[in-house]
Amino acid sequence: MALYYAAPMAVLLLQIADEPDRLQGSEVVQQLTPVAVGLLAVLGVMLLASLFVGSLKVIHVARIQREQRRFRRRLGAATTAEELATASGEGEPGARVLRAMIQRVDRGPVGPEELGGVALQAITEEERQASNLLPILTGVASTGPLMGLLGTVWGIIEAFLALDQSRSSAINVVAPAMAGALLTTALGLLAAIPALLCLQFAERRTNDLVAELEAAAQTWVGVLLGR
Repeated sequence: MALYYAAPMAVLLLQIADEPDRLQGSEVVQQLTPVAVGLLAVLGVMLLASLFVGSLKVIHVARIQREQRRFRRRLGAATTAEELATASGEGEPGARVLRAMIQRVDRGPVGPEELGGVALQAITEEERQASNLLPILTGVASTGPLMGLLGTVWGIIEAFLALDQSRSSAINVVAPAMAGALLTTALGLLAAIPALLCLQFAERRTNDLVAELEAAAQTWVGVLLGR
């Protein structure tokens, strides 16, 4: 799934990599207004954050998936508390949840509801760790297009103001403002798209992990309490 998302974005980025030379040599781009330049700078930072944080999250979530698969293989068909204790000796998400439950059982008598609460707290912590940095991707995905739209609207306003001041409809009068408008739109979308794709990928895998841990914890409660 990650390759499904990454492949088209890689092709798009390679195509865009050829554009800076053309833009730098354009007199229209060199005449961009300060507002357009400021928005482009902010969106450029958002694009870098989107690519960097998105890559980190895809790698992080993929690592969690590998760890959880390793834990499932080690857990096998454990049906006793001793077998569960043996499987909880490593640092995978499922092992950490199981270890927290075993530690509570070892401290003294405990009921199923309390033990289920311990499991829920441990699962919540695993979800929190798996969701690190996702707010950054959410912010970029939601505000990138809006900032691009702001640049578009502002560029159109500046184009009309330029027409009014120059009393001319020549293309060189409105071109800088329109170029800034379209560039901010493109950069806003370019920042938001990979952020959104990585966010959806990470959220789906995190939700799958939480659902798996919650289902497994219900079984572990019965095994650890001998029921």
